[in-house]
Amino acid sequence: MFKKMIKVLGLAILALTIFTACSDDDSSTDSKTYESIYIHWNGDSANVSFENMVTTDVDGEKAITLSNFITDEIIPGDSICTFWNKGTEYQARSLYSYMIVGEDGFSASVKGYPDNIWDHMGKGFIMYDTRNVIFPDEQIDLAGAYNVKAAKHIEMYRKFDVVFNDTIVVQFDLEKMATESVLNPDSVMEDAIPLSSFITKAVEDSVYLAQPENLLYNFRSADDFGPSTDLTWTQLQTGYWLKTSAKTHFTDPALTTSRYKVKFIEKITAHE
Repeated sequence: MFKKMIKVLGLAILALTIFTACSDDDSSTDSKTYESIYIHWNGDSANVSFENMVTTDVDGEKAITLSNFITDEIIPGDSICTFWNKGTEYQARSLYSYMIVGEDGFSASVKGYPDNIWDHMGKGFIMYDTRNVIFPDEQIDLAGAYNVKAAKHIEMYRKFDVVFNDTIVVQFDLEKMATESVLNPDSVMEDAIPLSSFITKAVEDSVYLAQPENLLYNFRSADDFGPSTDLTWTQLQTGYWLKTSAKTHFTDPALTTSRYKVKFIEKITAHE
């Protein structure tokens, strides 16, 4: 009798073990896989899962506001999201452009449109289940090319805006501008972009038809810091954006004060 009880107990334990193993297998196959998107900046990247992202309702579907992907938590250790100057915090996201790329490689730039700016990102959404990016007409009036199917990447690029006569704005991705090697303030050779090249490129592209030598120039940071007086074309041609030091630099001895050493430059202005 005792042996029969031991045998029955052993069979029960075996059955329970098999049932538990099957249950574990079943639960593992039911685990949810969340969509994700890659964020790229300054040579770094992060794969951001949708799992814990804050969602909102867009036309009855779950979506994530695009600006939620550009945060200090996702992009740590960089002055991309905000910067401080004299105890005041400033928005640095406006210094970047945002190229949204589908898994098929499509972006608005393929159709000849400039990358998104920061103001767009709070008015655009990525759909939770499909990764389709949309910019609803009631939020913002953008060309249809900015609506990207199955988005997989948001690529961030440092940009300058060139503003002609306070009306015409041209956006330049710094990575697409030609560089020269110049002697920086520490007497070290450094790759730099001539400030004048932004103007000549705009003129070459027929964005603005005035002759550069007939204009006056200035440049401002995101916290509105910059020279107190305008520069001539001759003076601007001595200015550079140092790519590693990330600030402006002038070779003209008269333009070496701190007013001409701007770090968080946002725009170059030109007017007649």
